[in-house]
Amino acid sequence: MTPASRLALGLIVLSVGCGEAGGTGEDPATTNAALTANCPANRGLALYPGPRSTTCVASRYDCDMPGGKSRYENPADNTDLWPVAKGVPVLDGRGKPIGSVTVSTTKLNFGQAKILNGKRHVYAFSVGSGDDDVSGWVPAACIGWNGKGAPAGTCSGESGSLPNGFPIVNGRKPPTKYDAVAVYELIATNPMLATVNLDELKVVCNAPAEPHRSLADYMPRQRPDGSYTINLVATLPGMDPALGGIAADTFRVAHMEGSTLVSDHVSFHRLLHVTAVPVYLFQAGTAYGALGLSSSDNAPRTVFVYGYVSYPKGDGGWARRYGWVSYFALGKP
Repeated sequence: MTPASRLALGLIVLSVGCGEAGGTGEDPATTNAALTANCPANRGLALYPGPRSTTCVASRYDCDMPGGKSRYENPADNTDLWPVAKGVPVLDGRGKPIGSVTVSTTKLNFGQAKILNGKRHVYAFSVGSGDDDVSGWVPAACIGWNGKGAPAGTCSGESGSLPNGFPIVNGRKPPTKYDAVAVYELIATNPMLATVNLDELKVVCNAPAEPHRSLADYMPRQRPDGSYTINLVATLPGMDPALGGIAADTFRVAHMEGSTLVSDHVSFHRLLHVTAVPVYLFQAGTAYGALGLSSSDNAPRTVFVYGYVSYPKGDGGWARRYGWVSYFALGKP
């Protein structure tokens, strides 16, 4: 059996087992909705009414943003670009530095804000450049909320605030009687995927042969400094209707100490009463299964599981960040 065949079998078995019992770069030019229009594998998914007049696809915990938006719009010029101060730190979801802002404008993921190190932060999309591109949390005080110009670089020392009307959208919490969890550690790499190019396993059918819309977007990514980060996603990719794959958070899961890769021991608490959701994997530019397998009978697929990561707010308290991760990103606790 070839490595690809073993991986395909693992994907199929994994999706069934978990169902019974998680991007960086530029925004793609074509929407997921357009790409999935003729994709038979994602037909017949259950739809549920969501909070705030939203739509949930395949799970009551996979719901789009109010109004179907993915970015918070700048009313000053009717775009989704906001001025941001260069040189300020970018943090992961537990307040660890993972880069710095090198651009003058950024996109803000709709509804995503949190307190880190005692200061208000918002989730900024793609604020690095080249191989050092990164998405993560930037101080709210460092966004030009007038929509026209960025604050001075000293803004990162301020407590920060949000403009009136800025939405706060958190993942759905289960009823208390359904909050039983299994605890896993988020891992940097999975040996089963070691010989596979994850960029070629598309989570959206008909996706072009580019780095996006692939399983790689939902697995840990290695950064130039050797560390690994992973996105916790608010909405699952590959669904129909398509909700996209909006990130709700980013966590560093491993870092380098000298020449040794060291785990950050970030725990993911999977909610056992939330059914895992399978996501099919496709060859680029087609509605056919990846790895040479059919998309109708033995289609390769991964599954995403729902839960939360706890993080310190910086004021002595802790909070939970809810979202989805691929089961392949989970290891032993």
